[in-house]
Amino acid sequence: MMQRKTLMMGVLGVVVLGALGFGSRGVFDDSPKLDERYAVLAPLVGHAYEIDGAWADGSPIWARNEYRVGLNGQFVESKVIAINEDGEKYQRYLTVMSIDKETGEFTSYGFTYDGTARAITNEIRESDDGDPVLFAEWNTSMPTGEMTIRQEVELKGDRYLWRVWARPAGSEASWNQMMDGAWIRKERLQ
Repeated sequence: MMQRKTLMMGVLGVVVLGALGFGSRGVFDDSPKLDERYAVLAPLVGHAYEIDGAWADGSPIWARNEYRVGLNGQFVESKVIAINEDGEKYQRYLTVMSIDKETGEFTSYGFTYDGTARAITNEIRESDDGDPVLFAEWNTSMPTGEMTIRQEVELKGDRYLWRVWARPAGSEASWNQMMDGAWIRKERLQ
């Protein structure tokens, strides 16, 4: 159970990381204007989103994700607040998202409260409904072995749908869905 929870919280960070990150102003940012290459993600900028639900195994999840413009509109910052086992809120993740000006590559640089860091390449796809979908797949080490995580974040107005699957790395096994939830817009950030 603890191994699965560790995996799920790791996915939360990357999700949230890959899952977008924008807002009103970064700490060192004098300009709230987001560079035009982030247009697909602009609706998230300056807002806080929350998820209050459960993982596929029934484990509860509550988290808040705040999206802000970073460094003169050239990056997007995402800060995730989660609840620990004692019920206390704490910052679990900081993600800086970048869409390269020359290559168009969308990369999320995620930093975790325990000092770990990871860079993940994202793809921007389109759902059957025409909504933007952020897609990422990456490997991660777990006590049970190497796992491959697949994530989709579908942007839908005042919410985004978050779907996550896992399977042993290098395996052709079926994907095991871990999350099918929604982050709901709660407020505009100052």
